[in-house]
Amino acid sequence: MADELKDFLADLNDLSKPADVWAQTIIFFENMGLDRIICADLNHGKVDILTNFPQYWLDHYIDQKYELIDPFFTHCCNEYASVKMGIDYIDRYEYLSTAQRKLIQEASEAGSYAGFSVTFKPMSKKGAGGWILSSSLGKTEVEKIAREHKKTLALASLFAREALVKTQNIINSNANLSPRETECLLWLVHGLRTKEIAYQIGIRPVTVELHLNNAKQKLGARTREQAVAKALTLQLIEP
Repeated sequence: MADELKDFLADLNDLSKPADVWAQTIIFFENMGLDRIICADLNHGKVDILTNFPQYWLDHYIDQKYELIDPFFTHCCNEYASVKMGIDYIDRYEYLSTAQRKLIQEASEAGSYAGFSVTFKPMSKKGAGGWILSSSLGKTEVEKIAREHKKTLALASLFAREALVKTQNIINSNANLSPRETECLLWLVHGLRTKEIAYQIGIRPVTVELHLNNAKQKLGARTREQAVAKALTLQLIEP
């Protein structure tokens, strides 16, 4: 096992929060030359994404519901074998739709030119999941990194995934939502926005935001959508 991987695993063993695991994972990959990372998990049509892409890109991805057409899920996660990805490889994939090519183009504009996939959950009726390890360095440099370190990088991503799940489960087991936090999340499930929730339960919009932010923190979620998904999964709320 490469010394870099041994050191990374030792670092992970000392961490107890998903955010710390993620931060350490990003540092590891960036030191290896990969500066655009995505860990994506699709469960029953709902996507949970961790990434160091710019926030505007992630917001746009979620807003456009790109998980429904993302070739990462529809093609790369069909098997465990790694697939080359990114704008530098787009010409070799003639089967991509116009929408899928647009998604890849937008990723390149956010700094991802070439990379490869690592699958931790092959596509099934329930969903799919894996890593996109990519870089702003381009095809030539990424292929050099892959030749020298691909096995190490793949193992690191799988170990990081396990650490993320482990630390998140600890947080989830300790999640204790207040009645107001639960109520606000429940209204989100029914499609209400902040002002509508405030009107519905008779509090100010800023207070609704406070409750939702508290719920996200307790659940270890980055977005409202993730908070709702986790609350439903943990049966803290019922649709």
